[in-house]
Formats: sequence, structure tokens, C-alpha cells
Amino acid sequence: MKNYDTSKHATKRLSALLLLPVILLSTLPGIAPAYQVISGKKALPDSFDHVINRRGESRVSFLTGIPVLGTAEYAYGFSDRLTFGVFGGFTPFEEAIGIRVRTVVHQKSELFRVYYCTPIVFYPQATMAVAEPWWLIRPNINFEWLADSGIRYKFGGSVIGAASHRRVFGIAGRENEQLSPELWTAIHGGFSMPAGRRVSFQAELSYITKGVHTIKDFFGGPPVIAIVGFSHTF
Repeated sequence: MKNYDTSKHATKRLSALLLLPVILLSTLPGIAPAYQVISGKKALPDSFDHVINRRGESRVSFLTGIPVLGTAEYAYGFSDRLTFGVFGGFTPFEEAIGIRVRTVVHQKSELFRVYYCTPIVFYPQATMAVAEPWWLIRPNINFEWLADSGIRYKFGGSVIGAASHRRVFGIAGRENEQLSPELWTAIHGGFSMPAGRRVSFQAELSYITKGVHTIKDFFGGPPVIAIVGFSHTF
């Protein structure tokens, strides 16, 4: 009974995480200022932004790291403060597809902003790590500073939720599911820098925990997520 109650509560928390992006996207665009024009002054051309596109602007990104060996993403700016992306990637054990939404939460100057980002990822294949299709979501908040050189520094925190496809959609047969709903926390830091007028380099490192408790592994690997890559805007 204890395991059932724990799983039930974890499912409710994961469902809340899945609803969070919808709630934020329905409320934030009306109150968040545009990122590129603050007090009538435009951002510097060399302070390329790999997070939020201008309205109508497209961006492609190619990333690698741990545990994801390769990711390709296309992102489109629906407004100066809201960017929507689709991506595909692979780890040593499985492939993944997903969406990523980014929106500015707070910004009163060009030098500092707070933005929200959430990737929602589907792993369709059964593998050695997880023996059935499953979902992962990682809503995160980021605090970012822009230096005069055009380099952006950030740190933030996130919650990571994972559950089987059957659990997320309430499909029967969950009594023998291989992945119980799980929740982790993470802190992260990173930077991005211009590598050309429309090209930027980015790097980010995340450390994963269970609240205030450390963990030894994350899906069979170290409790870290490391990402490096390049983005091109057009």
C-alpha cells in the first residue's frame, strides 16, 4: 500500500508539471516585456540570443553532451518573448523527440532577465535502461546576465519528472510497468557567446539531486547533464 500511495502522489505531481507550461504560456505573454527592446534601446548586434528569437525568426541548434550524444532543434519566434522549438536526439541507449518552450518572465534592462523554459521529451523505444516507452519533462527557471562582450551567463534550477507512457495517459496494464513515476531536482549554470553575427556557442552543466539529497546515478549514468553546441539564426 505504501508503494502504491507513493506512486499515486508522484503521478499527481508529474501531472501538475505537465500542466505548468500550459498555465504559464496562457498568462505570461501578457505581462512579460519584449526581450529585444528595453526603454526604446535595441540590444547590441553581437549579443546574439540563443534562447529567445525575435518574432518570425528561426534558429537551428546542434548539441552534444552527457547523457545525450546528439540533438538537433528547430525553434521559431512567435513573438519577441515567446519561442517554440521541436527537437530530436539520441543517447547511447535510445532515441528521443520533443518540444521546448521558452518565454521571458522578467526583464527591465538589457543586462539581466529571468526566463522560463520547459522541454517535454518522449522516448518511444524500449531499451536496457527503461523497458518501455516513457516521458520526461523538465520545467526550469533561469537567471541570466549579459556582459558588454556579448557573453551571457546564467544559473537556475529545475524539476525533472519521468513516467511511463502508460502512466501518463492512463493506459491499462500499469501493474507490470518498468518505470515508476520519478521526480528529481537540479541546479544548473552555463554561458553562451557569439561565434559570428548569427552563430553562437553555448555550454551548460546541471547537477541532479533528490531535493537536498544527493544521488549516485541518473538512468544508469552520473547525476549530471552536460551540453555544448552551436546555434544559427536566420
